[in-house]
Amino acid sequence: MLKLLVLLACALPGFPPDQTILLTEESSLTLRWKLPGRKFQVELVEAGGPLQSQVLNQPSWTVRVRPGGQYTWRVTADGARPWVSHFSVAEKFAYAAQGRTGSPGKNGTNGGQLRVRLAKDEAGMNLLLWDRETALHYLFLSKRKFTISARGGDGGTGPDGVEFDTAEAARGQNGGGAGWGGTVEVTTRDAPWRQYLEIEVAPGEPGAGGKGGRYYRNGVLEHGTDGRNGQPGRPGRVETAIEP
Repeated sequence: MLKLLVLLACALPGFPPDQTILLTEESSLTLRWKLPGRKFQVELVEAGGPLQSQVLNQPSWTVRVRPGGQYTWRVTADGARPWVSHFSVAEKFAYAAQGRTGSPGKNGTNGGQLRVRLAKDEAGMNLLLWDRETALHYLFLSKRKFTISARGGDGGTGPDGVEFDTAEAARGQNGGGAGWGGTVEVTTRDAPWRQYLEIEVAPGEPGAGGKGGRYYRNGVLEHGTDGRNGQPGRPGRVETAIEP
């Protein structure tokens, strides 16, 4: 967390900032840098792709990008040491920390516990997201909203009863309970978070009970009782705070 906050506080030598995930719907991006010099050797390489290179007399370069692309770019000014930075383009405008669906007859797990921060600087609106040991830095280059989901996991469907066995074995088993929705803590200082984010903290769906199987009792065909549906889950919370 501290590292990301320090990055925001520092002057930006280049755009996009290092290690950002760009939220853009455009297929082109203009790289910019603030380095001394009049002639610049600029290189861009996508992970697993070819190297692109240009010699430029201005501190900017428009390149092609694609969703899911991961890029490294390097600027060398008038024989100085290279300045290197990295960025990627988001494959989708969403992040999910949803609970897992339960195995047959078992409860779904609860949604995640996330913290997010919206902060604007000279690069634009930044979205910092923390999920356990994961820390991500997104940058909005589009007006499209970003979806965060901490939905609970669905309960597992109860196993059906055994066919043509005992009355006990023919009973359908109960479905698993729904996982509860998670918690998303949102901190902002520059704009209402709803302008940028859509947040889902709904519970999962209860698992359906298993169907009863058929069996014979005293030569008469009977049907075992169906299992009960799982217990419903509780919705999660969105907690907000405004920085001074």
